[in-house]
Amino acid sequence: MNLKRKKIIDAAHQLFIEKGFATTSIQDILNEANIAKGTFYNYFNSKNECLMAILEYVRQESDQERLEIAFGKKKDNEQLFIDQIAIRFNTDKKHNLIGLFSSVSFTEDEDLKNFMIKYHITEIHWVAKRLTEIFGPETERYALDHSIIFFGIIQHFLYVGKMWVQKDLTAEEVISFALNRIKPIINTQEESSEVIFEKGSFSAFNNDSGENIADIQNQANIQLSKLINKIERGRRMDPDKMDLLEFLKEELGRNKPRILLLEGVLMSLSKSPTATEYEYEVRGISSMIWRLIEKIREG
Repeated sequence: MNLKRKKIIDAAHQLFIEKGFATTSIQDILNEANIAKGTFYNYFNSKNECLMAILEYVRQESDQERLEIAFGKKKDNEQLFIDQIAIRFNTDKKHNLIGLFSSVSFTEDEDLKNFMIKYHITEIHWVAKRLTEIFGPETERYALDHSIIFFGIIQHFLYVGKMWVQKDLTAEEVISFALNRIKPIINTQEESSEVIFEKGSFSAFNNDSGENIADIQNQANIQLSKLINKIERGRRMDPDKMDLLEFLKEELGRNKPRILLLEGVLMSLSKSPTATEYEYEVRGISSMIWRLIEKIREG
């Protein structure tokens, strides 16, 4: 991500939390980021677009962390699932997204409204997919219902704990509790034909962007080449990290990238010291390659 764009996002994010989305003006963002109006409009057409960029940035952050902690683990590992769900809740808490969601819950803007719906539906689909991986393909028909029940338990327990009894519940303990509560439902669901939301119920907000493996691989290669060229001109990257980027570029140039090697290099890249100037671009490219790996595994 371009550093100036990230500067705008950070300034807007802070203001949306402090003042609320509705009462924050573009001029407020310009003042906070110390930029000219033209600079803002080079990156965003509106305040709504800026908000969507914030939410997308946070989603990419948690998605990448989820993929990283899954490295080398079996998909039916329940503790892995609990940890992956906790990442989303803890990341949202870190970025104060709950208050941000509340401030835009009654938006009249159709693009923003659809984005927010898709944001939530994407998570419901992701959890449904993971529940199917844990409990078997025979549960897929009911997976969306299970996902919604699961989220309902988590969200209400966290809300009641915080707002009514001031009990500081951790995301991990509530997620574990919710998973144990839905296990009997999942295990007995096959005895009933009752389904509210079957697969495809949310097709209008399908979380599949339509990208195929070749699209993602090509885009990641282009972005990586641009970053390497920029670093070579600036000569401000740790040599070991530069070697990792060069290896990724070489591997992405293959007809069939070796995903185990990609995973290993990405893990090394995430643990190595980050050059601030390129931090956001490296993270964005890493997120893209993790998505590529996931697509390849899905076949």
